[in-house]
Amino acid sequence: MGLFHGVSPKEYALTCNDCHKDHKLDYGALGYDVEKDASGDLISATKPGSTVNLATLSGKDCVSCHDIGGILPGKLQIDVQAMNRSGAIHYNLNRGAEDELDPDNVRCWACHGEGNGSEAAQPSNHSTNYDNPRNCSAGDCHNLNQSIFMEPMVYEHFMYADVLDNEGNVLPTANISTRVGCDGCHKNSVMENRDTLIPSDISLVSHYGSTDELMAYPDSVMTDCVYCHEEHYKEDWGNGSETWGDEIAEDWGDAIDPMEQEKDMIEDEGDEYSKTMFMGDRWELRNGYILKLTAVDLEGDNAHVQLSRGGELLDDQIVHINSSYEYEREVTDDDGKTFNQTDILLNLTGIMRSAGGVVAIFEGQTIKRIHKETRNSACYACHMEGYARNNRYTIVDRIGDKTYYTKMLVDFDYYGDNMSKTLQADEEWDIGDGFTLTAKQIDVDGDLARIELARDGVAVEDDVVHTGEMFYYEDDFRAINDYSHTFHDLRIFRANLSGVFRSADTNLMVLRDVRLISPDISVLDAEDADDFRLDGYNLSWIRVGEDFGGREPFTLHTAPLHNGRDANFADCVHCHDLSSGMDIKRVDAVASRLGAHAGLNCNASSDTVLSDPIDKACWACHGIGTEPDVHPDKKPKECVDCHVSEILYGATDLSDEAHGQAEDCSRCHAADYPGSHVITVLKPNKPSIAEMNVVPEVARSGQLVNVSATAMAGWNMRVMAMEYFIGEEGPSGTGTAVVPIDGAFDEQTEEFEFTINTTGIEPGDHAIYVHAMERGRWGQMAKTVFAIGLPEPATAVKPERDRGVPMMDAATAIIIGPIGAWLLLTLRRKRGSLKR
Repeated sequence: MGLFHGVSPKEYALTCNDCHKDHKLDYGALGYDVEKDASGDLISATKPGSTVNLATLSGKDCVSCHDIGGILPGKLQIDVQAMNRSGAIHYNLNRGAEDELDPDNVRCWACHGEGNGSEAAQPSNHSTNYDNPRNCSAGDCHNLNQSIFMEPMVYEHFMYADVLDNEGNVLPTANISTRVGCDGCHKNSVMENRDTLIPSDISLVSHYGSTDELMAYPDSVMTDCVYCHEEHYKEDWGNGSETWGDEIAEDWGDAIDPMEQEKDMIEDEGDEYSKTMFMGDRWELRNGYILKLTAVDLEGDNAHVQLSRGGELLDDQIVHINSSYEYEREVTDDDGKTFNQTDILLNLTGIMRSAGGVVAIFEGQTIKRIHKETRNSACYACHMEGYARNNRYTIVDRIGDKTYYTKMLVDFDYYGDNMSKTLQADEEWDIGDGFTLTAKQIDVDGDLARIELARDGVAVEDDVVHTGEMFYYEDDFRAINDYSHTFHDLRIFRANLSGVFRSADTNLMVLRDVRLISPDISVLDAEDADDFRLDGYNLSWIRVGEDFGGREPFTLHTAPLHNGRDANFADCVHCHDLSSGMDIKRVDAVASRLGAHAGLNCNASSDTVLSDPIDKACWACHGIGTEPDVHPDKKPKECVDCHVSEILYGATDLSDEAHGQAEDCSRCHAADYPGSHVITVLKPNKPSIAEMNVVPEVARSGQLVNVSATAMAGWNMRVMAMEYFIGEEGPSGTGTAVVPIDGAFDEQTEEFEFTINTTGIEPGDHAIYVHAMERGRWGQMAKTVFAIGLPEPATAVKPERDRGVPMMDAATAIIIGPIGAWLLLTLRRKRGSLKR
C-alpha cells in the first residue's frame, strides 16, 4: 500500500487537495460507492465489495483517527499522549464525562463537540463546530463566558477585558486589556510533543499549553510585570549563556514598556485634565513638568506662561486664546534614532476677568507617565486595587445572588512551604482576632501533644494529636449580617503537628500548614450591591473555597488591575506610610508626624478625602504645595530649596549662614537617618552666654563696673545681637545693646565688654541679665550679680591717752545695725559668691 485510501504505488497517489473538499474526503472522486440524502449530505461511503461505511468513521472516536500515527494527514494529527501529562493545560478538561470509547476523547468533545460534552451528546458524524472549536481568545471560555465545563475563570489582564464594561455587563473588569490573545503569552510555555504540523498558536496552546512555568524565569514567577513590560530588561539567567533579557517583551505580545521615552498622549475624558489659573499659579503636570501662569493681558486675550522641570526653566511663551501651547523634547532611542517627542499639548480656552482677578483656563493633554520604577511591588502599588489594604479572603459559600466570604487570618501555605511555628509546653500563641493556641501538654515519651484553641479566653477546641496528624476546629456559624443561612461544621482552624522535640530542659512542638479564617462571615448580594467587588476583586467569578486578595497576586488574571490614572495621588500616606504594608518606599509619617515638619503646608486646601492631614507636608517637599492630581515627580526638594535658595512655607532662613551651606543636613536633623523624613530641630540652648565676669564684684556708688561676656551661636551660625538688663529681665529687644569687641557680628563666637556706671544705684545686690541672638531668635538669659556698698563711715579720731578715755578692745567689738550687715556682706563676697 502507498498512501491511505488504497492508492498504490505511492508515486501515483493523489494530493490532499485532489481528494478533500472543505476538510472532508471526496469519496466519489476516489471511486467509492457513495449515498447521499435529499439534502446532498453524505450517508454512506464504501469501497466496492466492502460493507464498511467510511462516512461514519468520522464520528465520536476522535483520537483513533487524529492521534499521532493515525490515518489522517500530519496537519490533522495531535499528540494525545502529550495532553495526558498532568501539567498539560487541559489535562482535567471534561474528565468526568461518561464514555465507552477511549477516555482521551472527552477533551475533544469539550472543545470540538456538542452538548454537555458526553459521548451520548456527540453526533455520529463530525460535529457542526469540529473545525471551529471553542476559543479562549474569542471569549468562548475562561473569560467573558464560563462554559458548562466550569473551567477556571480569568477576569483581568486579557484581550478585550474592557468588553465587560459594555451595556448588559454589570460586573466589569478593571479595564486592563492586553494587546494579544491568550495564545500570545501562553505559547511560551508548552509541553513537549511530537506534533510537527501545528496550524495556529491557539491550537498549540489548547493542545499542549502548560499550567506552570509560563515564564522562562527563575522560580516561575507568574506575576512579574517587569519581565514582560521592560523591553530593555537585561539579566543573565543562563549561567553565562546570555539566553534571556534583551527585547523580551516582543515574545509577550509586544507589551507596553512604561519606561520608554516615546509615549502616546493621554486623551482624558471631559474636563479631567484642565486647570483654571490665577496669575502666579503653578500647575503640576505629569513627568515633573510645572506650568506657571506669570501674567494675563488686562484687555487682550493672551497669557504669559513658563514651563520648568526640576527647577530648570525650559520654555517661556505668550499663548493666544483658542490656540495651542506645545512643548517638544528631542529624544534619542536605543537604536540611535533621534526624533521630537511632544510631551505637552494645551489649549488656552478662555480668559475671565472679575473683581477677584483675572484667570486663564487651560485644557489639553500630556504624554503618559515615564516610569522610573523597576520593581514589581511598585507596579502593584499603583495598578492593583486592594494592594494597600493587604487583606486576604476566602469564599465560604454562594447561594443564589448571595456570596458569603470571610477574612483569612493565618495561612502558612500562602507564604511558602517552609512556614512553621514552634511552641514550648504551656506557651500561648496569639494568632489574631481573639484566637490563642496553647501547647497544653507535650508527651515526654511518645509523639503526642495536647493542643487547645481558645477565642476571647474561652476554649473552643481541645484535643490530643499524634505527630503527622491534623488538629481541627469546626463548628456551626451564621453570617454576621444574614441569619438566613447556617454553615454547618465550617472549618475555621487547622494545623499539622509535624514534630515533637524533647530535652532535659524543654519540650517543644512544631506546627505546619496552619490556616485560620474568621468565623465572622460577611455577605454581598449581587442584587443589592452597586459594585459586587471586594478590595477590587470581582466576587462573581471567584469559586467557593478559593482564596484571594493579599499583597502579591498569584497570577495577573486575578489581580484587580487598573491603569493607575484614577488613583488619589493626593493621599500619599495611603501607600507610603509604614502602616500600608506595601513593599515600596515607606516612611513613618502618620505616627511621627514628620517631626518638625508636622505643621508644614498644613493650611493647603484639599478637595479629596485624605487618610491623614500629614499628606499636605508631602505635597510641599514632593510637589508644589498644592493638591496634586498626578503622581509627583520622584525627586523631592532638598533642605536648601526651602531654607537657603528660596524661603518657602515659612522655613527658617539660613541663606546668610554658613550653617545653610553644610551638606547632608539629615545626618544631624533626621531622626530616621539615613532617612530624611522625621525632622529633628536641635535645641542646644543656642545662642548661649558661655562666660561672664564682673569687676569689681562689690563697688561703691558711682564707681564703674566692667562686665565681659562671651556669646556662642549654634553650629555654623552667627551671633547677630546682644543686650543686657539691670535689675529685672525685660522683653527681648528692649535692653541695652552691646557691640562685639571687634566691632562686627560675623562669628559663631563673639566677645563683649561693657561698663556700668553705678551712679545713683541703690546699695545692695543688683542682677545683670545678658543674652544674645541668632537668626532673629534670642537665646536664654544669663545672670550675674554685683553689689553696691554703703558709703564708708567717717574715720574715728584716736583720742589721746592722756585724755583718760578708755579704748575698746577690737576683739570685744559688737557690730550692729546696717553698717554691720554691710561688713558681713563684704566678707562673704571676698569669699567668692558670684551668682549667675
